[in-house]
Amino acid sequence: MNPRSRTREVTIPLSRSRIIWRALQILGFTTLFTSSHAQVQRLSLDEAVRLAIRQNPSVAAVESDVLAANEAARTAAAKRAPKLSANGFAATGNYGAIYPSAQGVDPAYSLLVPSGALLDANLTLMAPLFTGGRIDSEIGSARLLAQAAFQDLREAQADAAFRTEEAYFRALLAAEKVKAAQARIEASSEIVHATQAQYEAGHGIEASVQRAQAELAQSQRMLTVAAGESEKALIDLKAETGLDLGETISLSDPLDTNVAVKELPAALADSLANRGIVLAAKARFEASKSDVKAAEASQRPQVYGVAMADGSNQSVNRGGSVGLTVSIPLFDGGQRRAETSRVRSLREKAATMVHLAELTAQKEVRQAFIDLATAEANVKSSQSSVQSAKSALDVATLRVSSGKGILVEQLDALQSLTQAQADLASSMYDRRLAYSRVLRATGTTSVKAR
Repeated sequence: MNPRSRTREVTIPLSRSRIIWRALQILGFTTLFTSSHAQVQRLSLDEAVRLAIRQNPSVAAVESDVLAANEAARTAAAKRAPKLSANGFAATGNYGAIYPSAQGVDPAYSLLVPSGALLDANLTLMAPLFTGGRIDSEIGSARLLAQAAFQDLREAQADAAFRTEEAYFRALLAAEKVKAAQARIEASSEIVHATQAQYEAGHGIEASVQRAQAELAQSQRMLTVAAGESEKALIDLKAETGLDLGETISLSDPLDTNVAVKELPAALADSLANRGIVLAAKARFEASKSDVKAAEASQRPQVYGVAMADGSNQSVNRGGSVGLTVSIPLFDGGQRRAETSRVRSLREKAATMVHLAELTAQKEVRQAFIDLATAEANVKSSQSSVQSAKSALDVATLRVSSGKGILVEQLDALQSLTQAQADLASSMYDRRLAYSRVLRATGTTSVKAR
């Protein structure tokens, strides 16, 4: 019997169906079939970014800093208001003494206690009348620091948004690779069946069938790897957005999309006007100037209005009083002068940080523009490569089916097409990411109502 006339069944491993099903599930194609068993959440890029801004722990930490800075500004503003304290004293002795109020109470009060038993209740009111601008400068500094904290929050939100966009695009890229692997399996299966039919018809050799089966097995391994990478990319995305890591999600936005950005000069201007790191640095510089003014004002006379009222079991301690206190620093061992010198040095550092922030913002804009231009060029060349690879595969398939070519030509053409498709997906990913990087560098965003 002619061995070629024997029927040789080509079987595809059972794992292939499970691999394909899992890959399709990752891509969201099985939602209609699985909706009765599991709820699949469709997630757009806008929704993912909003979730990240609301739920990302790094953003929440900076939000706490903003609240603290706002309360610090309120604390500073309270220095301008009158202060009232209530003080009580109970003492007995055979000689007079001075009793101070408890530490930490403002305004403080001291009572001259005579001999004998004494019970005394006191109210002390104190209000700043003239501080040489010290309190106003301290309030201004605290408010500017609160503004800087808010700009830090904007930067943290932008960072979280960018990381989420990157994770989203990476998940889309992984899904594209799953699609490419699935297409390769389908093409490999057709090659296996074609070579099997040729062999059974006596027009081929068994080695060709085995070579086609090896190609199919390699395609299955490729799909397995791609499906695993896709699952890990989705886990990264869920971690960035604060979603439950066990939740099933599918992505609704495409990887390929048109992008449009401003011209470089406009983008550079936006980076200086909108970037949180620049605005925060400028606010801290202005705050440092207020700190210098406050330190200088501490060397000027400080005038406060004071009112007191006492009730006591001894008549000598009953009554009220209104007056002014004037304090002039004369000698403090150089403490105030050193403090003024220190805050002036910090002011110079803050000015340098503004320059550094501006350089950083503009550098990121220029680099992002280079990345975007490179990605645009790669997308166009990759699209041409895919078209050429498809044509080459069609020609090779026709040559092999007509007996004018060998199987290796067809398999090489299939591998070239798979690689071209993967390169195109990577180029589209690079373009989307570069576009987001441009917007991130300019302090703007593509996400609506972020």
